[in-house]
Amino acid sequence: MENKTLLHICKVLSVDDDQHGLRIKVRIPSLDDPETPVDELPYAFPLMPKHLHVNPKKDECVLVIFQDAGVSDGNRFFVGPVISQPQNLKFDPYNYTATTMLNGWQLKAMKDPDMNPDTKGTLPEREDVAIEGRDNADLILKENEVRLRCGFKTNDYGSFGDSLTFNKDDLAYIQMKYSKMKDSNGNAYSSVINVVADRINLLSHDSRTDFKLNDPEKLITEQELKRITENAHPVAYGDELVELLKKIVHVLLNHTHSFPMNVPCQQTSLENINYDAILSKSIKIN
Repeated sequence: MENKTLLHICKVLSVDDDQHGLRIKVRIPSLDDPETPVDELPYAFPLMPKHLHVNPKKDECVLVIFQDAGVSDGNRFFVGPVISQPQNLKFDPYNYTATTMLNGWQLKAMKDPDMNPDTKGTLPEREDVAIEGRDNADLILKENEVRLRCGFKTNDYGSFGDSLTFNKDDLAYIQMKYSKMKDSNGNAYSSVINVVADRINLLSHDSRTDFKLNDPEKLITEQELKRITENAHPVAYGDELVELLKKIVHVLLNHTHSFPMNVPCQQTSLENINYDAILSKSIKIN
């Protein structure tokens, strides 16, 4: 009988596209000859707009849609990759777990990650709007809040089926919030941006300290990052710097001489200051 199915669940056989259309190749068992080489199969075109760059990997699962049912050489379109559960964002193979959430497939899904209290904070909440990366980065839009995160899982590389334990130690994130708030002095404010990481570099292309910030692949290479760490200028703790300046001004205004033309009398308030402690070891500029 002629196959009238419009939608097929398929395994990705190739992601090579010499015209960079992000097309893939699959084999439809009921339509494609099993002897046809992969490179001779028709392309399937992505339905995802090019503005959103999300593409399946070889051996993952996609949903293939035909323009005309039963026409093997007609236009093929695909949606995917099909990812069964958040544990498998990095790679969800067709022959193993990708189809576990679909009716009629025998393999069982993995345990719900929400049942583990250590995963709290790792995944977006159901009402959030989010873009999740393959490994360990995401963008979450909450109510009056934006979170851009990296390294929020304890496993840095997000391997297949890994734990989604929340990283409480050294994740990097930018948090933007808008809400009516007041500080301890009663001053009202509405917006705040928090930038959090082990090391924070505030760098400019137009600066007296020149660093290479435009590598085509990495933006900042590991070698250049080491150079930045060693040569960028530490930011001073403003409140401690002000205290030091107050002491210096006090000494200048109140110093005395035992006799005319002698050096000023010793000022104990400036003797034991640790000047290096005024400089931040974590925030640097160029």
